[in-house]
Amino acid sequence: MNRKPVLKHIIVFVLLSYMAGRTYAADEICHPFKGVTYIHQTRSLPRLLSMHILIINLQEQGISFYVTPPKGSVARETNAQTTSSFLRSCNAQMAVNGDFFDHDPAVEQYVTASVIGFAASKGNIYSGFSHDGWSVEAMNISKDNDVNLIVPLYSGSIYAYSPANVSIYNAIGGVPIMLRNGRKVETNDTIATALHPRTAIGVTNDNKLILIVVDGRQSFSLGMTTPEVADVLLEFGVVDAINLDGGGSSTMVLADPNVRIVNSPSDTEGERKVANHLAVFANVLPSKPSVFLYSNFDNSEEDAFSYLPAYGGSTQGVLSTSTADPVNIGGDGWCEKIVIKDDPSVSTVSEYPEGGWFVRFVSGSSASPSQNVARTTTGYVGFWAKTINAGMKVSLAIDNAGQTERGLRKDLVSDGNWRYYEWNLSDNNEWQGWSNGNGQIVSGEFTIDSIQIFGNNSDGTIYIDNVMHNPNGRIGDELKIPVSVAPQR
Repeated sequence: MNRKPVLKHIIVFVLLSYMAGRTYAADEICHPFKGVTYIHQTRSLPRLLSMHILIINLQEQGISFYVTPPKGSVARETNAQTTSSFLRSCNAQMAVNGDFFDHDPAVEQYVTASVIGFAASKGNIYSGFSHDGWSVEAMNISKDNDVNLIVPLYSGSIYAYSPANVSIYNAIGGVPIMLRNGRKVETNDTIATALHPRTAIGVTNDNKLILIVVDGRQSFSLGMTTPEVADVLLEFGVVDAINLDGGGSSTMVLADPNVRIVNSPSDTEGERKVANHLAVFANVLPSKPSVFLYSNFDNSEEDAFSYLPAYGGSTQGVLSTSTADPVNIGGDGWCEKIVIKDDPSVSTVSEYPEGGWFVRFVSGSSASPSQNVARTTTGYVGFWAKTINAGMKVSLAIDNAGQTERGLRKDLVSDGNWRYYEWNLSDNNEWQGWSNGNGQIVSGEFTIDSIQIFGNNSDGTIYIDNVMHNPNGRIGDELKIPVSVAPQR
């Protein structure tokens, strides 16, 4: 029979997001706190990389910040501590390491440290811009969460900065500047242009603070240059950004609710004690069910969608030479390519009288509930698709309470761009009865029966990616651009 090998079924919770007109691929996305998005993103190009990104809405009620305070003496300004210890000490929800620093090399288990760069905690400026020949810039977060990149004036004072109208409150310093007014700032610094673990801070035009930690010096993540980090930040719409201390210092910690180090610090001893940190406070959100990904076709895995277009018993008007295969279309992105060959001997079909063929691309060999994952009938279910062939429509059929219902057909836009097609499980106006159904979705559980494609009397090719269920709302609210359209690196 026309069956391809059935690959191991895998369940993946995840995924994708979009911001400020940019696209990026990610393995995990969640909203641990109100106004906060956490993304763990992995890439294999230009090398193996693991990145951790916090997107913080500066206008969200409850968002505030705190930089490690001084210990009260000018020499070695702070008590050195790990990022997780600092987070616990101030009961914050998030924290990253801050400025570059030094300490007494004669003391192996150092307890104090000198900040190399500008630093302020709640209005108390305790470190200037320059230190032993180093000159740094800083990111200041005001009491009202206005974020500004400030730079030294070199006017004889290590505390003089521009723009002068910025009120210093919580400030953290670093080098080099990576982005200024939305443009990359070139650097020839050998440390900046080498591969290392990285921590960086940036701000967008739409009042979001971005914190990023890139793992490095490890087999699964080899590190990045600061220009490469700048490219990632541009994808998130960042306009101003600076590089903070990196290497073994790079650490991101969340308390959601248990305190956990989300990245993998590169020191063999584990988390490093550093001079200062940036803590973020936010209101805790009530927990939500996870977004569920049925298949993203990565690494040629098709999960339950492992059958040819002509395999489904309801398919009409297509040749058996029609194919469906996972393909890698660049940027380390996979999707399913469905090539439908029109049967010229069939002019009309009962499932699509106004067209010429109908494909029931089944989930599981018989599309029965026993072969598919049951999910609660809340939120939206759908998939991403693109084509350049005009005249096709798509739908999705589900099994619910012993009946099979089909989502109303949607026109496939034939401009070659990815779009998501989704159906609201809570709105019966978006469904019609199919097979033994009545178009009514009842509370309880559902399983996917099939993706359905309708076409005219001509061949058609459609790409499908990220078949998924978002119980929290629209697919586009949390999951947007699929992996397969991420920029190639």
